[in-house]
Order: sequence, then C-alpha cells, then structure tokens
Amino acid sequence: MKKFALVLTLSLVMCSPAFATPDPTGRIDAGVGVAALFSTDGGTNDAVFIPGAVNYGLNPNWALGVSSGWADIEIQGDNGIGSTVDAGSETVIPLFFDILYRFPSNDSSLAPYLDLGLGAMLVDHGGNRDLSVNNLTVHDNDGFAVKLAGGIDWFVTENWGYNLELGYILTDASADLTSTATGDTVDTVDLDIWYVGAGVKYRFD
Repeated sequence: MKKFALVLTLSLVMCSPAFATPDPTGRIDAGVGVAALFSTDGGTNDAVFIPGAVNYGLNPNWALGVSSGWADIEIQGDNGIGSTVDAGSETVIPLFFDILYRFPSNDSSLAPYLDLGLGAMLVDHGGNRDLSVNNLTVHDNDGFAVKLAGGIDWFVTENWGYNLELGYILTDASADLTSTATGDTVDTVDLDIWYVGAGVKYRFD
C-alpha cells in the first residue's frame, strides 16, 4: 500500500509536463498526502501517516501555515518483569503552526522548501491487547511537538502540483504502561517519528 502510493505519485510526476510555478505571494495552497511513518522508539511499529497542510504566501520565499496528520500505530512495551507485550494501538494527531522558507530555483516549475512547525501531539489509546492479562493499562500523555521537514513542490499547471516531503517530529507526548495493582509506570513508549511521503497540492487563485 505504502509503496504503491509512492510509486504511483512518482510516475505521475515523471509523466507530467512542467509548468512555471506561480508567484505564491498572497495566495493559499492546500495539500494532502500519504506517507510511511517510522518510529524512533523500539516500542513503536511503523505505520501509514496521512499528512495535510494549508499555507499562505507572504512573499516569494516565506509562508505561514497550519498542518496536521493522522496515524494509527501499534505499540509494544515492557510488562515490568522483562517481557515485551503488545500494548494495542495509539492514534497520533500532530497539530502545527508552520513557518516555511521556499528556496529560489533555476527550474521555475520546482519549489524546494524547509518547514519548521511548532505545536502539539494529541494521542489516544485504542486497545489493550495483552495488557489486561499482565495487569497493565495505558495512560496517554499529549505533549508539545516540533516538526522539522524539507520537501519540494512541482507544479504541473498554474494551480495543481505534486509534493514530496521528508520530516521528523520530536515530541514529549508518550504512552505510559502502568501497573493496575500499584499504579506505577513500568514502561514509557516515546512517540517521536520520521515520515517520508508524497501528495498533491492545489494553489488557489
């Protein structure tokens, strides 16, 4: 699924005619995509991430925006006695205020950029799996989050373009595995993530 979506998008990009990138000053662009998510914690499995963003161009180089996304991640943790248990799924929803810098490009159809996002990661546990038989429960902790991303837009008409992006989300949001007998936290699953994906973008007139 993840590989198919990426290959399809890249194929469309390669087969599409290039078009001069319109001046983004005073214009809004909106995009959505599909990405592969990779965890930085051994207790979190890889997953599909669905990102979306809306940006407003202040001038040809700088833009402000908001972005979000959704992923459902299977997590694992220590049961407190040295064994690993499946801890169910954790839904993660990052919310960011973004500052983008768009680099000048020799190819007028391409717009490479860097994105700094500041915001929060909202988390929600969606199932106990092996927790009940291990006398464990999960406590979610929403937290502050920072996004560092880089990508490129390729406009094939004045309004429509493709997008590729690689990003890292650093957050203090977590999922705590807690003993139901003592109330003590026996393990903490960090929710920092990498993602790489492709999508489409529309720039409004």
